[in-house]
Amino acid sequence: MIQPNKLLRLAILCLSFWLLSGCSDQPRTEEIAEKLQEFKERPRGRIDPLPEFPEPVIARYTRSNQRDPFTPDRQLLPQLPSPADSARAPDPDRQRSPLEKWNLSELALRGIMQKGDQIRGLVLTPDRQLVTVRVGDYIGRDHGRITAINAKSIQLVELIHDNQGGWQERDQELTLSR
Repeated sequence: MIQPNKLLRLAILCLSFWLLSGCSDQPRTEEIAEKLQEFKERPRGRIDPLPEFPEPVIARYTRSNQRDPFTPDRQLLPQLPSPADSARAPDPDRQRSPLEKWNLSELALRGIMQKGDQIRGLVLTPDRQLVTVRVGDYIGRDHGRITAINAKSIQLVELIHDNQGGWQERDQELTLSR
């Protein structure tokens, strides 16, 4: 059996031979130098000059009697209720429910419970909380108020801010998912 001290000496000796062999003048470096010289002596290629591009024609906008192209045409916009119709506006002082911090698409209806004439829905939030809801509760970021709960879905009405300072109602449905 070889002693650990002798084994260490043998390893150091092999390592030093290996390192010193990298310093020797090998014919391989001469081959590489010859190939490089061969590449330098080859005739160089010619690159064609860039093609001439015509100067672009700049069109100037002259207003005259035309409408501004960046403002929408009033005739093409859908007729929306006037901003004076603020009866639909959400109550800014109403206390928000926990389900109003998520979009409706992020919530999932997981079950319906009924006891007598009372019916409730079980809504799963993105943070895996199961919340009980009933008719009249608010849900979603668009001021959605639950109007009906049946065996397969929850119906609600959302208030959407339109582009004229008013509010529009939008019917939505949250269906039962497993």
